[in-house]
Amino acid sequence: MAYLRKIAIIIYILLVYSGLVKWIPGLPVDLTIVFTAILLVLFPFLFKHQFLSVSSFAKVVIFSVLSLSILFLLTNVYTISTDYAMSKSIATVLNMFCFIYPLLLFDESDLPYFKKVMTAGNVIILTILSFLYFTDQFIYFQMSEKTIESVLGFGIPNYLSLGTFISVSLIFQIGNKSVFNKIIMAYSIFILFVLGGRGPLLFLFFIFILHYFLTLEIKKFSIKNVVILFLGGILLLQYFDFSAVNFERFNILGNFSEDESALERIFFIEEGYKSVANHLFMGLGIGSSGIILSGTDVSLYPHNLFLESLMEVGFVGGLLYLLLYFCIFFKTFKNTQSTTLLILGLISLYLFFQDMKSGSFDSWRISLMWIALFVIEYRAKDKIQI
Repeated sequence: MAYLRKIAIIIYILLVYSGLVKWIPGLPVDLTIVFTAILLVLFPFLFKHQFLSVSSFAKVVIFSVLSLSILFLLTNVYTISTDYAMSKSIATVLNMFCFIYPLLLFDESDLPYFKKVMTAGNVIILTILSFLYFTDQFIYFQMSEKTIESVLGFGIPNYLSLGTFISVSLIFQIGNKSVFNKIIMAYSIFILFVLGGRGPLLFLFFIFILHYFLTLEIKKFSIKNVVILFLGGILLLQYFDFSAVNFERFNILGNFSEDESALERIFFIEEGYKSVANHLFMGLGIGSSGIILSGTDVSLYPHNLFLESLMEVGFVGGLLYLLLYFCIFFKTFKNTQSTTLLILGLISLYLFFQDMKSGSFDSWRISLMWIALFVIEYRAKDKIQI
């Protein structure tokens, strides 16, 4: 059964991050459907009955996630959306599946393999991005999605989805002192700069600093570390085309008034809270954020999950969302001596920041995967069977 568990972990991660592979041209079937079907087939072979009893902490987390998701689905009764409501309902069901599945099948002994798969995925992504960079094809990440599709005939993952995966992979490896990991970490940060991902970089550095102070680790510059930094600096100066980086994107204060991305987010916040003020208790239903913010029934990221929950589900939805993360962060900062628990909590914090800046409930399954792993590790720490 051990090999089945490893297969299930790989397929599960591919399902959660399917947006990174669905762009491959010529696929005859939707990979999300394929990955879900495989996981359902594997479920009877790996299901653990002892997971059915839950701790008080797990109850609150599970209650918050499932209640919020069910509320989204129930608002189909009165939503002002039709087209977007349908696709978002499917995404909501997928979110619940991706959250419950690991709780029923995996345990703390599986976390090291999760780490290996994430590292392998990061290396693959870095290899592909390196090829694009050294063949002068990084221009694709400066284009709009529509422009890319008109040029290539298909879309590709944007800098944000790639940057988030890379950053989470690095956080998961905090504490790994191997030379290989240090090289991967340095090169990953280089790629993040080239991609121009302000959010991923900013939040990643914040998480590293927070981890440093929470663990009070003293970093020592051994001769080996100095040599590695020196050689890395030489390679950076030799091969890093500084002209390929749009440093103006990182000058947030200097170009704020002309930054279309920032202005769009401000507009969404203003329009979103106008809607919340008029429909505080029930919201306007699942998928209504597209109509509220653009006047058209289309898929649209409000870039703020708290605001999105208020607009579509109402006051109760916003409270459930905050309750979930309050519990996660409370347990994280209360258990800083537990290395794995702390790292998983910091990943959840990182993704919370991303969700509050650029996210949508359409892709919430990424955050829910790491929350589920946090619950699994917490069970092991307290020796509580879920």
